Amino acid sequence: MDACFTENKRNLILKSLKTYLKRNFNKPFEIYFHQSKADINCQIADYCGWAIYVKHDRNELRPFSEVKTKIKSEFQIFKSGLIEYYQYE
Repeated sequence: MDACFTENKRNLILKSLKTYLKRNFNKPFEIYFHQSKADINCQIADYCGWAIYVKHDRNELRPFSEVKTKIKSEFQIFKSGLIEYYQYE
């Protein structure tokens, strides 16, 4: 949530989250916003997700082949069921 929202939207989300946490949990907490581009774990997760996406969307296997030994499983969340979430043209 570091860069995807304006300051006003981030404050609204923060207020809502604090209200929810205070109401539902009796634990102290802190909420931090930091830039995900500075976090290598976010970058790795993003690359893995993208590699899986292009594997299925464009049949491009090179990115996936770079990380496939690190991916434990793939769950095709939209494969089963009757609702069509995306329409390709």
